[in-house]
Amino acid sequence: MRKRLTKNEQSPSAVVTELEQLVTLCEGKLARIKPDLEDALRIARGA
Repeated sequence: MRKRLTKNEQSPSAVVTELEQLVTLCEGKLARIKPDLEDALRIARGA
């Protein structure tokens, strides 16, 4: 995740799209990281 966010060649909108997809997939064992992904998504949308 960190590598994806720090790449200069990737547009912010691409990061937002990927984060949105990850948030929707967080179920079961991955549910515990969903709040962190939602925070990252809020930050990415503000960038």
